[in-house]
Amino acid sequence: MNFQDFYWADSDIESINIEYDRATLVIWNDALQRRLAVACSGFAGMTNLCIWDDTIIAGTSVQPAGDADNEFLRDLYKAYSKNKDFGGRSLGDGLLEMKIELVNGISFRVYCQKIEVFERDVSDPYAQE
Repeated sequence: MNFQDFYWADSDIESINIEYDRATLVIWNDALQRRLAVACSGFAGMTNLCIWDDTIIAGTSVQPAGDADNEFLRDLYKAYSKNKDFGGRSLGDGLLEMKIELVNGISFRVYCQKIEVFERDVSDPYAQE
């Protein structure tokens, strides 16, 4: 399922699991009253996550990262060539920037190559897709 097809405001982030090539956000979607997993594969990194006391989403967006000029992307492209294959993945294939703004007014960004949404069984929120 496509991340942008969902209404995320007022939803609650329950967990974030980061692995080598994947970040998975488990979110209780308030509009649907369902638990969903947002799987970000080809994971490059995450910025500015500040969830001290706020896990409720205010808004979201997804766009190609392109050559956006920010500190994270400058560091990433300085450390890793866009033209090199790193275990079957290449930065030359492009990155997506998923921006999530929390109700505390602070946004964090997830950089990855593919974003998919999966429904989760309410009785087992951490089951594999």
